[in-house]
Amino acid sequence: NNEHGIINSSPVTASVPLLRLRTGCSYAIPIHIDDPDGDPTACRRAFDYECGAVCYTGLNMDIDVRAGMPCVLRMTPLEMHPGLHPVTLTIGDFNDTINAGPGDIVS
Repeated sequence: NNEHGIINSSPVTASVPLLRLRTGCSYAIPIHIDDPDGDPTACRRAFDYECGAVCYTGLNMDIDVRAGMPCVLRMTPLEMHPGLHPVTLTIGDFNDTINAGPGDIVS
């Protein structure tokens, strides 16, 4: 919203921070993102330098990363990998979806 002389507000998510999932079942988990400015939002996997030791390696996991589309985490936990598996996402906003790039999405 810099074009209107207003400082941009970062988007927020109110997604549940911990989910219990059954192995062998497929899940589509929506990540609800709210932007106070009404800008389009996007999500992606966080890079290692953004999340350190809690980045998820991606066992049977995919994220819809198209700008302006709802963020959905899709995964199928494997029976051979039970336990806790952190998933770190980065969400961001921008008001020019054509020119949005990795630097436009903030943690």
